[in-house]
Amino acid sequence: MASFGAAAGDADLQLALEISAREARSKETRSIVMKKEGANSQVPLPRRDRGVPLRHHFSGRNNVVRDGFFLSAPGLLQFHSDFQPLIDKYGTAGSICGYLTCAVAQILAERARDLKRSEREGVRLNSSDVVEFMLQPVKNVDLTMKRVEEAMKSVRASRLEWIDKHPNLFKTVRSRRNHLRNWVANYELSDALAANVAPLITGDGVPVDFVRYNQYHEISKATPDEYVRIMEEEKRFGGKADAEKPGKVTFGEHDSVFIVERFEEGRRVLQSPDEWKAEETSRNIANRPSGNYDMRIFAADLNGHFSAGFSLEPGICVMVNTTTSRSYVESPILNWYYDLRFAPTPSSSAGTKPAYAAPTSHGGKNGSSAASASGVSSLVDMGFSLEVAHEALQHSEGDVATALNILLQAGDLN
Repeated sequence: MASFGAAAGDADLQLALEISAREARSKETRSIVMKKEGANSQVPLPRRDRGVPLRHHFSGRNNVVRDGFFLSAPGLLQFHSDFQPLIDKYGTAGSICGYLTCAVAQILAERARDLKRSEREGVRLNSSDVVEFMLQPVKNVDLTMKRVEEAMKSVRASRLEWIDKHPNLFKTVRSRRNHLRNWVANYELSDALAANVAPLITGDGVPVDFVRYNQYHEISKATPDEYVRIMEEEKRFGGKADAEKPGKVTFGEHDSVFIVERFEEGRRVLQSPDEWKAEETSRNIANRPSGNYDMRIFAADLNGHFSAGFSLEPGICVMVNTTTSRSYVESPILNWYYDLRFAPTPSSSAGTKPAYAAPTSHGGKNGSSAASASGVSSLVDMGFSLEVAHEALQHSEGDVATALNILLQAGDLN
């Protein structure tokens, strides 16, 4: 589980959820290697069918998106009992998506180096073959277990150091244990990527991005360790929550709804979308030293979940899923990352969802079926109130990405 809701949540509630996760893991009868089916069938999901670009960052694109698609691919099932020995050994949360995300990113980075070396030797694959080549090792149980353990070691070492430096915050065995058992925070995944994945970005390595929500407007909910890092790293990205109106968040003209941490050889920097885009443009991306596939590995904060994947030309974004409970590839932040990675070309398409116009009437809390329970839940989880989530989904015909665009754009909702 990602960031705030995890680390800042009530300890007793988290414990109850951990017990539930352990029970689910003990009853799991499916193979740890997930099947290529359902939400993870790798059926192309066209970008043009997923709503218009986020206007706060892409207002100059006139709702045009680059033609391309998303794929959701199966990895290892995070709630399988085979992970329990590692969970017990390192005293982690039962929800291990943060550790798995770091592991998958590391495996993909290693695989990308192999791909680049073979390319240098004259082997050239088409894009579909590249996708299958990259995905092959993410189902290797022994390799993934090894990489997950490395991530757990990295995060645990950091947490123990924090405990040692702040004894006044951990006066009981329980408080110490709870801190070690917390879900992985954004800054912790960032540090784990720096420790375990960034060293691979040398020579034949490819760049890595960690795309995540700007958390500055939620800093009042942060735990002490999160607070320090968010103040140091995210304050400049702005965003303001209204203390008197829960769910109301305002982003100024120069604020960032989401941010991208760029990992390159010898370099790690957190950037706004505009900064990331400007740097890519200045480099003449067609000639970047990441290979003709123009591949990048990514980790993504999906607001309650983490996942990893890779993107490559011509406009392909592949996410490795570690759960069967929902199709996380539909998360709005992946649209934003796609639009950042793949700027429109003269032949690009307009998104199928209309641009938002201010409503003339309210749909009410119990309006059309467009305001699905899962869509409402996703928006509420992001901090918006139940009422405005329903209303935005009414006007977006149930499309969560467009609804979120509405909430961030409309003066009376954002």
